[in-house]
Amino acid sequence: AAVGALTPLPGERVVAGNGFALAPGFIDTHSHADGDLAELPDALGAVSQGITTIIGGQDGSSAFPLRRFMAEREAAPAAVNLAMYAGHNTIRDIILGGDFRRAATAEEVGRMRVLLRQELAAGALGLSTGLEYDPGIFSDPAEVLELARVTAAAGGRYISHVRSEDRRFWDAIEEIITIGRVAK
Repeated sequence: AAVGALTPLPGERVVAGNGFALAPGFIDTHSHADGDLAELPDALGAVSQGITTIIGGQDGSSAFPLRRFMAEREAAPAAVNLAMYAGHNTIRDIILGGDFRRAATAEEVGRMRVLLRQELAAGALGLSTGLEYDPGIFSDPAEVLELARVTAAAGGRYISHVRSEDRRFWDAIEEIITIGRVAK
């Protein structure tokens, strides 16, 4: 509420920091630590850096189903707060399995929409894609756009590891801009 050289109010507790800095906990908005929280609940790599919240489900990979994963984390809490995205690669793998080196059919995209809605209802922040990785690299942009529309309709966010970081970089950037523009 106030900034600067402050005088303690009556009854306020004062702690002398003696050269230390007081900072809020940091949020790691792109964490891959979610998969290790069951085995490493102290999250030492994160908390030793002042991170108090991690956002998992990055680059198209997430725990599934999210409701079960979050219940497990609640039953055996970690030292950090956790929020998750639903991973496109995870959902695509469930629907297509080993036959992923192709565009999904309309029926398969419909089944992906059902799973995505389930994950969004379970608390996913939105949809993450890893379009440079299997199986997402084989997805048609229309598939991703359709799932981004489902996400937007639920008030979720879309994040992406773009389809290319080198030879087709600008095409990849244009793809995610188009997804954002069309899906809102």
